[in-house]
Amino acid sequence: MVQLTSAEGLQPGPISLIVDGKATPGRVGRDAASARWEGEAALGLARALAIGQSAIVMSGEKPLGSVSLAGATAAMLFVDETQARVGTKAALARPGRRTDASVAGPRPKVLPYPGLRTAPAPATLAAQLRQRGVLKGMDCDAGQQPTDAVHPLDATHTLVLLECGSGAYNLVQRPFLLADGRLETARLADGEPGEGIVNADFDPRSRTLGGLNKGRGIGDCGRIDRWAWTGKAFVKVQTTVMDVCRGVPPEWWITTERSELAVPL
Repeated sequence: MVQLTSAEGLQPGPISLIVDGKATPGRVGRDAASARWEGEAALGLARALAIGQSAIVMSGEKPLGSVSLAGATAAMLFVDETQARVGTKAALARPGRRTDASVAGPRPKVLPYPGLRTAPAPATLAAQLRQRGVLKGMDCDAGQQPTDAVHPLDATHTLVLLECGSGAYNLVQRPFLLADGRLETARLADGEPGEGIVNADFDPRSRTLGGLNKGRGIGDCGRIDRWAWTGKAFVKVQTTVMDVCRGVPPEWWITTERSELAVPL
């Protein structure tokens, strides 16, 4: 996907990105603040940007501005290297004949749990579990007023996040599942036990759990993971990374892993 945004916002309607005289038409939707190109159109546009000299943005017949593409080749190559696609058919800056292993076969589909959330989630649950000593032997060092969270997942499962440690800009929480009075460590990607989620967040609408491991305080580098609750476990749906700290906000980090959702969230 190629996405075009503007600090001033883009008006709904037709839009074109012209690279070295060749236009790639697109459209800004009524409820969107950006234009997007996907599939083969996006791949062709990205490759044109990688070798182009300049780009002009047109909103209908009105020019919005031009952009120098100096450094675009290096940027696209950085994406290829991060996604391990250099020399593959899907590479942006340095394509080749090799099949891209990440897209060679169908991606596994993840079905988020669609049922009701009726499991108990009292505000005192986290404190009760702490008093039971569930963190004993886990090398945790929480503050006097730990940051804990409790979220109902479905009819029987409750997610409990207990603070296990913190630093200047990263907070680590241990994930637990409570079902019918039984408590176990929540298992995340690949069946591995959750040793701790950094800067965890939970979206109750989509029942997805996320973690943002910041490389530094302003959050312009690091790693973001997201898991979807299926009714039995949390399954990885996306990972994005930014290994260099150069002021890039998380929404522009590079996707290195993504699973197809069986139903939209």
